Amino acid sequence: MTREGEPSSRERTTDHDADGRPVTESDDTAIYCPECGMPAWIEWSTFLGSTGGDVRHVKVRCFQRHWFFMPASYLDVREPGESEGA
Repeated sequence: MTREGEPSSRERTTDHDADGRPVTESDDTAIYCPECGMPAWIEWSTFLGSTGGDVRHVKVRCFQRHWFFMPASYLDVREPGESEGA
């Protein structure tokens, strides 16, 4: 439930990665650990308020058991077949 005048979750702006691509959680998008580069997954996400508006944060975990709580815009997101640094 949102307060009157606040955007609903469907109206919020999509976050973007460092290259300006939209961050999504679809099955065909690969997410990688910021520390080791292994495949990772989003365990949960939430929006935290800031002076510039709500910012989506995610908890990410990889197969090496590294985990991070960070803004979604910092995710290493790649499309299928895309290599690192492409």
